[in-house]
Amino acid sequence: MEDSLVSRDRYFAEIEPYVGNGNAKVITGIRRCGKSTLLEIYRHRLTDANVVYINTELHEFSSLGDWEKLLSYIESEYRQGIDNVLIVDEIQNIEKWELIICDLIARKMFDIYLTGSNANLLSSEYSTHLGGRFNRIRMLPLSYEECKVFAERFLSKKDVLDRYMRVGGFPILWISDVPERSCMQTVRDITEVILSKDIEQRFNIRNHVLLRDIYCTILSTIGSYVSSNNIYSTIRSTGSKTTVDTVNEYIGHLEAANLIIRANVFDLKGRRTLENKHKYYATDLGLKHSLLGYRPEDISGHMEKIHIMFQC
Repeated sequence: MEDSLVSRDRYFAEIEPYVGNGNAKVITGIRRCGKSTLLEIYRHRLTDANVVYINTELHEFSSLGDWEKLLSYIESEYRQGIDNVLIVDEIQNIEKWELIICDLIARKMFDIYLTGSNANLLSSEYSTHLGGRFNRIRMLPLSYEECKVFAERFLSKKDVLDRYMRVGGFPILWISDVPERSCMQTVRDITEVILSKDIEQRFNIRNHVLLRDIYCTILSTIGSYVSSNNIYSTIRSTGSKTTVDTVNEYIGHLEAANLIIRANVFDLKGRRTLENKHKYYATDLGLKHSLLGYRPEDISGHMEKIHIMFQC
């Protein structure tokens, strides 16, 4: 199984120090960035352990949506006299999932690995429930270096840097030699699922147009200093009715869904972080290009984004 997949060693190196430490290892990141594949590879490496694997988005596990049923199933799969590992994919789909994990951590039954697409998976509420008993590994789409590995394995010879700058690093775009136009449609589809499922449904957002307008405004400012007031003014200039508080709320949701990453601005002279001034970056360049189109004149902001992602 592992032979058909590409190992992303950067993340295995981040996981390794936490193996068997009694905490839940939580891998978060934007949808389709490769979290499930990462743990699928890890699962098949654990040849000497009893691995209980649950993907909450698969029909075979749909009957376990109730946390008590899920806990009962996990307990039934435990094996004495051997290392037990629990892997739950997209754990945020289970209501009150933290009750299960806290129980299992307290009883030291499993070495636990979780994935989730929504950054609110580790909000202050959930962090409180877990009592600090977790280690977070934040996963991103493919870096340029990783794209070179994928391109060598799956694609005909191409200018990898140019393709990466144009379509971004979602792994699904690098396992088959499809045209740029098709790549952009795939990314638009991913974006729409995130906006509708991870934000609108989760946070009961009714103004779908405003959410998308704010997101596109942020994407158009990549590499520039902006504030929520700037974004508010831009939105109001188009005739949309909103408030600064609503803009701040929607920006927070976009961050929680891993669609954007905020970089705080540090005042060297005053030796402090400026609270109302930030730079925002698309988590992946493909997100921007799929909605706004590719513009060569934005290259400086794109390179700055790549540098920022390398440091994440």
